Amino acid sequence: MIDTARVSSLPLVLIACCTAGPPEVSIAVAAVAGVVLVAVPAALMVRALRQALAVARYDVEHDALTGLANRKAFYGQAGWAVSGNLSGHRLAVALVDVDDFKQINDRLGHGAGDAVLHVLARRLQEAAGSRCLVARLGGDEFAAIAGLDEASRRATSVVHCTRSARRRSRWST
Repeated sequence: MIDTARVSSLPLVLIACCTAGPPEVSIAVAAVAGVVLVAVPAALMVRALRQALAVARYDVEHDALTGLANRKAFYGQAGWAVSGNLSGHRLAVALVDVDDFKQINDRLGHGAGDAVLHVLARRLQEAAGSRCLVARLGGDEFAAIAGLDEASRRATSVVHCTRSARRRSRWST
């Protein structure tokens, strides 16, 4: 018996592709656990492949929990900026680490810890603004990079965000 739920959750597998009949129809034949897929219009196939590629590109550079840029994307953008692509501009980098975050996970569980990270990510992004790159580097570490002019306008907001989050938490000392 074919587990259709498992087959439908597999990524797109294209084993053979050929053009037959009218030029607007491309026939894709793939044998996956005995299932055969046939006759997919070329435009639909191209659109599906483009969407899958866009999703894959997003996933490679974003943190799954917070939706922020991940470490790879942050280092790539920071490296690009520092290597002279923003010549004549000064940069500001902010690093944020959640003190005693392990206690949140230990006391309240990983679901609560994830919720804290998600809320903190949203607040940091709101405080930093759309012209700053905010990233989750991993665990409870976040970073932001911006041109110094933009950073000076947003610095007060980011500091306020982190201080108010700490004051509102039960875990602050």
